[in-house]
Formats: sequence, C-alpha cells, structure tokens
Amino acid sequence: MSDTTNEVQDIKKPMSKNELIEAFNKDFSTSVTKIYINSLDEEKAFREITVKEQKTLTRIMAANERRKDVIYDAQCALINEAALDKDFDVCKLSEFDRLKLMIALYQANMFQNDVKFTCEECGAENVYRLDFDNVLRKLDNYDLSEKKFHYENKNFKYDFVIAYPSVKTVSEFHASYCRAHSVKQARRQM
Repeated sequence: MSDTTNEVQDIKKPMSKNELIEAFNKDFSTSVTKIYINSLDEEKAFREITVKEQKTLTRIMAANERRKDVIYDAQCALINEAALDKDFDVCKLSEFDRLKLMIALYQANMFQNDVKFTCEECGAENVYRLDFDNVLRKLDNYDLSEKKFHYENKNFKYDFVIAYPSVKTVSEFHASYCRAHSVKQARRQM
C-alpha cells in the first residue's frame, strides 16, 4: 500500500522548471513560445502569461500611472516569471531585448491585434491589423552592436559610442527620476 501511495504522490507532485523545459523539448502539446534574444544570440523558452498576471499588471499600471519605475519593474518581473530558464534575468539584457520580449509575450497571449478607427468625417469603421509576427521577424535581424563614430573640428575632437542601455540601467534611471520628482513635488508643497 505504501508503494501505491508514493506513486500517487509522485504523479501529483508539481514539475520543476527544468522538468518542464525537458517536457517541452519532447514536443508535448503545450503553450510555450521560443523567443530569439538578440543580445544573447539564442532562443529562450517562455510560458504564456496567465490571466491573473495580465490583470495584476493592468492594476499596477493603472494605480501607478505616474510611477514609471513601478510599472517598468513589474514588466521585468513578469518577463522573469514567464521565463522557463530558472537562471534567466531580464536585467542582464538590453532595453531592446526587454521591449521585444514584451511584444512577443503579448503576441503569444493573443492580445487584441486589431485596432478599430472610426472616420470623424464619414463615420466609416476601419480596422487595422497589427502584424506582430512581421515586427518580431524584423527585430530578430536587428543589429545591436555599438555604433562608434568620430567627429572633429578645428577646436575639438569627439569620439561617440552609441548603444542600447541595459534593462538595469533603465530601471535605475526610472527609480532615480521618480525619487527626484517626488522631492520636487514635496518642495512645492512646502
């Protein structure tokens, strides 16, 4: 009887992320999206976003309209939570990758792709389909390498390096900006 009980407990035991990834790689029927991450030059597997997660993110965005840092960090947490690789950390990627991941996760969750417009002059309804698949294909081929250039005139020499900021840098910027904005508002109220 103890053997049967152990078998039943093993069946009900939740799978670890590594076990899930292995199951997904064996072509089980699941909703997993593999997304190419440019800065890593590889694909990573992500699960669908749950309805609860969608609602939570929506609430966070609505309640923190002026707190871009809170919204940004919530989006990053959502991406990390959806990643099936337990060591995945969106903060180690570029901002380009984060934006692309958000588009891909929204697309995988079949967010509404149709935008309806009503002509103010004639009242005709027009529907525009957002082609996220095409956008993602184009983004897969986007070159993220640093762009360097040199400029000089008779008085100065400049060397410029332009690159996408990291997610960590953008998160720190939002937090710093919100702190400074809060201090500024507090001073106004004095």
